[in-house]
Amino acid sequence: MEATADELDVQADKVAAPVLFAKLVRDGAADAVVCFDDAGKVIYPAAVLPTKAKTPTPDLANAQQLESTDLAGAAAAYARVVQQTTNTDLAALALQAQARCLVQAGKRSEAITVLTQAVAEERYRDATDAQDRLIVPNAELMALELLADTTPDETHALFER
Repeated sequence: MEATADELDVQADKVAAPVLFAKLVRDGAADAVVCFDDAGKVIYPAAVLPTKAKTPTPDLANAQQLESTDLAGAAAAYARVVQQTTNTDLAALALQAQARCLVQAGKRSEAITVLTQAVAEERYRDATDAQDRLIVPNAELMALELLADTTPDETHALFER
């Protein structure tokens, strides 16, 4: 066991902790690996940061409740959140949720319009979710996936608006 620990220390000095982790797990040398620095502090996997608190507004809570029973109503409620809130992160999340509801309600072209609006507006560029992930790249991906499933005529009609 001592030889293995010494070998791991040598490898850890040569490669980054995530690379060593992947190599050891991929090679079947370990089921899990925790990497420490010289001071004994865990450096990989990184500690999970606490999520940002996103206080739901009454309109947001209403929209979330409607998602299970009335997708069109939920989409409309999320649109109201977008119009009424001054919190950019919350507005971007509401746009994303509005698009999700529209897709589930079979209104793909409306969802694409909502998503492309979110992507185009400068104010949403740095908007993040509770885990500090950017929202716009996800909206772009969702729009691209939806566009991939449209016919050329549908795509043309979407961009003529």
